[in-house]
Amino acid sequence: MGILCDYFAAADDATAAAALDIVGGPGGRLSEHGFQVVSTKDFNPFADVATVEVALTGEIWEDVWDRRPRPVAMRDEGERLVVPIAEGACAALVAATGPALKAAAVALARSVAVPGRALADTGPIVGLLTELRALARGASERGERVYCWLCV
Repeated sequence: MGILCDYFAAADDATAAAALDIVGGPGGRLSEHGFQVVSTKDFNPFADVATVEVALTGEIWEDVWDRRPRPVAMRDEGERLVVPIAEGACAALVAATGPALKAAAVALARSVAVPGRALADTGPIVGLLTELRALARGASERGERVYCWLCV
């Protein structure tokens, strides 16, 4: 089944936390709940976002991992949660160029590759990162933060 992830922008932690109980998540590009959303599957807000941040910033993995945000809301023993996206990751996305997003997509594909097999097509990853960059840029312009609603 995989992990369902809706990345969305919200004004504050309380507003973002309220999204936890929206059945099916915030959903849609501009959802009926007023959130601008990028929906995806299996792009988790912890390891995958950290991998992208490392690729875009050149920081050390352990440093990025140690700064990962904690959930602002959680249910069902962590099977549903809302977590803010690290400010460093958002800033890196906001500043990213097209070639930088392509390089980050390759880094992400390598991080999940099965040894001895070819890398996955990075085109869909570049597309997702491009959407997340637009989300992060919009949030930055409005003084908001990017969050992820996650359901296992």
